Amino acid sequence: PSSSESGVFIANAELQATEEPSVYRYSVIIGQKSLNHPRVAGSVELQVISENENQYAVLGLADITDGGAELPLGFRFFQQLDGTIYLPAEFVPNQWMVEVNLASASSSSIRQTYDWPFLGR
Repeated sequence: PSSSESGVFIANAELQATEEPSVYRYSVIIGQKSLNHPRVAGSVELQVISENENQYAVLGLADITDGGAELPLGFRFFQQLDGTIYLPAEFVPNQWMVEVNLASASSSSIRQTYDWPFLGR
């Protein structure tokens, strides 16, 4: 973080394949650009997207994890969120998306889409 900039950003988002087919570990780090800002609160949503042969499907966090529809967010400098994604066996993903929704009324959401890093999985 620096004292001259402000805002929240997605510092890192990674997926790792596991030994089990269709099971992946995710790690997302959300940061704040300024040292002078108060505590950040909100939530993070993850989605896995499949777009194949004119079919478009999106699985939300509640569909792909053992948890709810969003991950709680609360930090001053950064927060790391880790967990496991379970995809249906027939689901072929192309992308995944991280969306940060801030509780502050003056803040909007931050959304970043990433290519699915595993071919044929």
